[in-house]
Amino acid sequence: MCIRDSEEAKKRDEHALEEPRALFRWAHELARSGRHAEALPAYRSLLPRASQLDLNERAAAYVEAGLLLLAQGPKDLDDALAVLRQARREAQESLQVLGALALGLALERAGEHEQARALLAERGAKEPRKLEIALSDARVKESLLAGGDPGEEHALRAVLYEDADPVRAVEGYRAYLEKSPKKPWEAHARKRIEALSGKRAPAVKPVPCLLYTSPSPRDRT
Repeated sequence: MCIRDSEEAKKRDEHALEEPRALFRWAHELARSGRHAEALPAYRSLLPRASQLDLNERAAAYVEAGLLLLAQGPKDLDDALAVLRQARREAQESLQVLGALALGLALERAGEHEQARALLAERGAKEPRKLEIALSDARVKESLLAGGDPGEEHALRAVLYEDADPVRAVEGYRAYLEKSPKKPWEAHARKRIEALSGKRAPAVKPVPCLLYTSPSPRDRT
């Protein structure tokens, strides 16, 4: 159902969008269309009844609402943290990866650096490329589009790579500053760039090499 169809349905019946599935589609389409001021109240109205959605829609609703709240800046950070914590519990597979990365980013922005790193380490951030693959999933791309800020995907990649590849993390934060239209988290991004600049990826420990010695004639017998 597109926005025009939803608007027409609402004109015919003011209660047409109160059913959770219809309300989720309405909120999602508003967010994807850039009508964030309308999408946020729709998500807020939906979440208390999200248990009535199927598993995939429920996960997407929490992830998208959390991303949209986070993209509003510091004023909605507490709400974003609460919603993203629930998103991490509700989501599965690639959407759970997105929810975990978004929660880690929110914690980092809240000044909870150690908690953010612990969460991401638990999720597998020591091998960030495996998690990064999830960001290419079609469902994740759809939720990121509804998230309201094209710079946030770069910030998610940045927070993912902070430990394993600080240089790449700095590139991600710089990309956030370039791509985010309103830059509500500019101060945080610049702070992380300063903290990470000059750092290198952890050195890979060499694997000990066992020397082979040919057996003596006595050993062969």
